[in-house]
Amino acid sequence: MQYLRFLLTIVICAMFVYGEERPAPTDSARIDTALSGAEKYVARGDTYSKKGDYDSAIAVYTKAMSLGSRSAVVYKKRGNAFLDKDAYDSAIADYTEAIRLAPDSAYTYNDRGYAYGGKSAYDLAIADFTKAIRLDSNYVDAYRNRGSAYDMKGNYDSAIVNYNKAIKLAPNDTLSYYYRGLVYSCNKFNDGLAVADLTKAITLDSNYADAYYSRGCIYYNNGYYDLAIADFTKAIRLDTNAADAYNNRGYTYSEKGEYDLAIADYSESIRLAPTNANTYLNRGYAYVKKGRYGLAVADYVKAVRLDPIRFWWVFGVGFAVILVVYLTVTLVKKLKKRYRG
Repeated sequence: MQYLRFLLTIVICAMFVYGEERPAPTDSARIDTALSGAEKYVARGDTYSKKGDYDSAIAVYTKAMSLGSRSAVVYKKRGNAFLDKDAYDSAIADYTEAIRLAPDSAYTYNDRGYAYGGKSAYDLAIADFTKAIRLDSNYVDAYRNRGSAYDMKGNYDSAIVNYNKAIKLAPNDTLSYYYRGLVYSCNKFNDGLAVADLTKAITLDSNYADAYYSRGCIYYNNGYYDLAIADFTKAIRLDTNAADAYNNRGYTYSEKGEYDLAIADYSESIRLAPTNANTYLNRGYAYVKKGRYGLAVADYVKAVRLDPIRFWWVFGVGFAVILVVYLTVTLVKKLKKRYRG
């Protein structure tokens, strides 16, 4: 399962956590009629943001600005809406203006750092997280986010130092335990510490599907197949769209020789993520072990079509293996018939 450690690292795309707790928006139907026109639009923008309608939020925040409401708070709110849409450049522009208007806001530096992280501009992200920490030395999110940025730059020791600080400030910070566990497993190769951190994250949040999945990967890598299956199963129960969890549970079943269960899991993973070449390759192998060579060939062909650069060798090696197996089985059958005759 050579891709498990790689799969553990893909979660870092969502590592950063931005901003302070958002104030509860006022429902548009209850907006005080005494509010100015601009203030009403800001309140409506808050309502749209809470509902996840970020385009509408941006539109009404922009309207509020056109009516004269150009405070740091409004720029930050619109920046948050852009950030929720992954519109990083627009978010950075709004945060930069908010910082110009209110240069002592640790939250805005943290949010802009998050946006820089989204653009893979990790040095700029680290600079902003550091500024946020200078303004507020107890800012847990900023330490955790700076740890994630260091992790992405390959500076794993600095990442751990920052996660340690976040945990010291907030001993029940689930995310810091989770991300530190990933660093220990993927980059420091200390699976004991990794399992301890992931287990702590699960203790703090028993519905943390990613933590179960990641711990399952570590158990698999260390040969604890039953524990791995248990964790992958828990991850699937918590997130029925977890294609990777189905794929990895299938791989673990395959290692145990339970090929029917493996094929079932691979098939569900393919249903959820039909363009993952690895899963077709894995299911093809399980079909070979079950003697279903036609289905195996079909899966190998599909894997090559989806990722021809990585899997060009499948045609040669896979076809050769299947041909040898087929000829061997055919020869054995003929010999048995001859000796019976």
